[in-house]
Amino acid sequence: MAMFNIWKKKAQKTSNLAGGEAYVMSPELELASLVLTSFAQDQFYRTQAQTSDTLKHLIAECKPEFVAKAGIYARREFGMRSITHILAAELAKYASGQTWAKAFYDNIVQRPDDMLEMTAYYLGQNKGKNLPNAMKKGFASAFDRFDGYQLAKYKGAGKSVKMIDIVNLVRPTPTARNADALKALVANTLRNT
Repeated sequence: MAMFNIWKKKAQKTSNLAGGEAYVMSPELELASLVLTSFAQDQFYRTQAQTSDTLKHLIAECKPEFVAKAGIYARREFGMRSITHILAAELAKYASGQTWAKAFYDNIVQRPDDMLEMTAYYLGQNKGKNLPNAMKKGFASAFDRFDGYQLAKYKGAGKSVKMIDIVNLVRPTPTARNADALKALVANTLRNT
C-alpha cells in the first residue's frame, strides 16, 4: 500500500476571459489575483462593473478575515487604491461585530482621501444606510496619523463626500498633531499652504 506516493487529483480546467484554457482557482486565490491586478476600471476583457461584481461575489465566498488581510496587503505592499476601497466598503456587511474590524479600517487607510473614497462608495451602494460602527471607529483612529497639511491637501472640496463630512460622522479625537487642523477644518478655514 502506498503511504507517501499518493494519487493527485487532476486540476479542473476552465477558460479564461480571453477564451483560452485555464485552471479553476480557489475563491481565495481568485480574490487575491483580482485585488492585486485590477485598478477598478475598464480593462481589455472586462468592464469596471464586471470587476466589482466579481469582487462582491468573491468576498461573499471567502472568510471575512482573509478578505481583510488581502485588502490590507494589497493596499500597503502594492499601493492598490480603488479596488481596495471597493473591497473595504463591500466587506462592511461581513465585518460587523468582528473583533478585527476596527483595526482593518484603521490599517487600510493610508491617505486621508482613502476615507473619502470608501465612504462615497459605501453610501452610493447602500442608500439610506449609515456607516457601520467598525468603519467609523477605524476611520477615527486613522485620523491620528494625519497632520494639518495632509488634511488640507485631501479635504475634498467640491466632491460629494468631503473631509468635514467624515469628521462629522466619526468624531475623531484631536491629537497634538492635528488638533489645530481639525478646528480649522470645522471652521472652514483650513488651507493647504
